[in-house]
Amino acid sequence: MSISTELWLVLGIAAFYLYDSLVMLEPHQLLLIESGGRWKFFVPLSDWQVGGKYVYLPNPFMPVQTLYRLDWMQRVDVQVDADVDAVALSTFLKAQWFLRPVVLVLFCLLAVLLPLAIWQAAQLRLLLGIVGEIYLFIIACGVLLYFQRAALRLDKKGALKLAMDGLLCAPFSLNLIRKLGLGYNWQGDPVAFAQGNLKPERFVELRDSLLRRIDKDLQMVDEDGPMHTTLQEARRRFSEMGT
Repeated sequence: MSISTELWLVLGIAAFYLYDSLVMLEPHQLLLIESGGRWKFFVPLSDWQVGGKYVYLPNPFMPVQTLYRLDWMQRVDVQVDADVDAVALSTFLKAQWFLRPVVLVLFCLLAVLLPLAIWQAAQLRLLLGIVGEIYLFIIACGVLLYFQRAALRLDKKGALKLAMDGLLCAPFSLNLIRKLGLGYNWQGDPVAFAQGNLKPERFVELRDSLLRRIDKDLQMVDEDGPMHTTLQEARRRFSEMGT
């Protein structure tokens, strides 16, 4: 059975969006996910990898989630104040408030209205009108990025790159909020931050997930090597948290 041109176009929009959404994680990394002031987490526990990395696909229907890709081992041996800069993080999140409605409108246009119009073989005038609105909002995103770049911790080059991603491939604009979080220069201990911002039962789930991840890694490293010592120290530290 042949696939119609309209279906190929709809599948292409979805494929570009989902491909750009993928997040690659090292074994010692986790994701903290913020949405509407609520925090969640993801720890890779499966054995399935691509090029030595784990793959995470965010909820495609939640394009305004902010993702932070963090290293839970980086603070194990550091004996200094590792508190997260709450003011900088709050400023960063507030700077996204202007972008989130725009990204939501883009999602409705790109992921709902345009595919529906293509599938129903709408008139060319309607299709061009929808595409014009899409690029109008993409340009609006670029303008907001430029004026909010200081709060978003972006330089002019970084803001221009994110804006050009959307202009060159419209589905990529739906991942703007996620890319901002993934590029954020996180300072501080992510696990200690999670302990203070997740619900107690959710933090216990995170701690247990990290312990399972460490137990997997301990089976694959040399017992006399430095990595084994680092993992053991991380296990001891996490075991003592939330108890």
